[in-house]
Amino acid sequence: MVEQQRYDVMETLPSGVEIRSYPEHQVISVDVRGGLSDAGNIGFGPLVSYISGYNLSGEKIAMTAPVIQAPEGTDQHRISFVLPDKPGATWPEPADPRVTLETKPRSLVAALGFRGYWRESHVVEHEGKLQRAVEGSGYRAVGEPYFARYNPPSVPGMFRRNEVLVAVTPA
Repeated sequence: MVEQQRYDVMETLPSGVEIRSYPEHQVISVDVRGGLSDAGNIGFGPLVSYISGYNLSGEKIAMTAPVIQAPEGTDQHRISFVLPDKPGATWPEPADPRVTLETKPRSLVAALGFRGYWRESHVVEHEGKLQRAVEGSGYRAVGEPYFARYNPPSVPGMFRRNEVLVAVTPA
């Protein structure tokens, strides 16, 4: 089974949106050009290569979930893999100059889960629901929404777990 990123649910809003606390964690990322639907597939290859041993030490690293996709402008996205939760671990430097290794700080995040295939209309619909839920709560969005996918393409659509997330702060 694939390790999933740790978080604590601090509160569940009436809309079903979870307010989560994520600990500091490390990710590998790649910036790609492409639309919302295509960017994840474009960025997946360089990241899989890194965890498969295409890094400066040749170390293989376990796959984790979710795969994170954050819009970075028009037709530009940052695709990230969360690295396994191993306190004190040091990760090898990427061999591919497009791949970056970074530490993400502890964060408070609003998350809305949904099932189904990764279609732009479906994602945008849930993004709007998340934004409306945050606006009507005791929290304020900080930054832009981003997205998480938990399942490989072999999982049937109705069983796929996806999320729309946004960093928040108490209002």
